[in-house]
Amino acid sequence: MAWARRTESVRAVDVIAGRFSLTGGQHDVAKEAAFGLTTDEIAKVLGISRHTVKAHLEAVYESTGCANRHELYRLIYDVIA
Repeated sequence: MAWARRTESVRAVDVIAGRFSLTGGQHDVAKEAAFGLTTDEIAKVLGISRHTVKAHLEAVYESTGCANRHELYRLIYDVIA
């Protein structure tokens, strides 16, 4: 069940990435954020700095009109629903 939900999240982030023309880095960070990873965890998984994660997240928020991670989660799960 958790695996299916994770797959749905990846597909939803793919849709959002296309809809809002996210860059590859933004897409990768948004995907990991959708799984509930913290900034430090995302940085470790992707092999990038915390600063880069934060920069990508800010760009994602700006592109999608989300103000924060919570709104990004809602956008992702609205696509799933």
